[in-house]
Amino acid sequence: MVFAILVGLVSFRYLGSGNAWLWMLLAGVGGVIPDIDIPQSWVGRKSGVVSEIVSFAFGHRGFIHSVWMVLILSVLMFGVVGIVSVGLLIGYLSHLFLDCFTKQGIYLFYPFRKKVRGFVRSGGLVDWLLFWVFFGGVMFIIFSSLLN
Repeated sequence: MVFAILVGLVSFRYLGSGNAWLWMLLAGVGGVIPDIDIPQSWVGRKSGVVSEIVSFAFGHRGFIHSVWMVLILSVLMFGVVGIVSVGLLIGYLSHLFLDCFTKQGIYLFYPFRKKVRGFVRSGGLVDWLLFWVFFGGVMFIIFSSLLN
């Protein structure tokens, strides 16, 4: 989620319209939505039975972590919310981007069984180091914008 917020803050400068805080919030929300396919995740626990259904139907890092889901969400959200939905989609895409670097990887073009994967172990040292780098980036952008 921190990476999603960082990407949301940076993208707002070039793509955003309206309230930067709302854009950042939507990017953060978009960054956790793909994990609705894990009932034990934060968003999975908050969504209850919906997460159980999604997990049963697609499994973890299946359809929900694919470009097809991004396309469906893009069409649905842009028609309903307009340009503000871009912040949410940026968060969602940032989640998929980072998952591409994990050892577990994702099926980006699900149901095709070609995984995109990297070298980072989820919850490992590199994962935590990246978290703190991204967190520092978020804090830097927020505080520098408050000082201007």
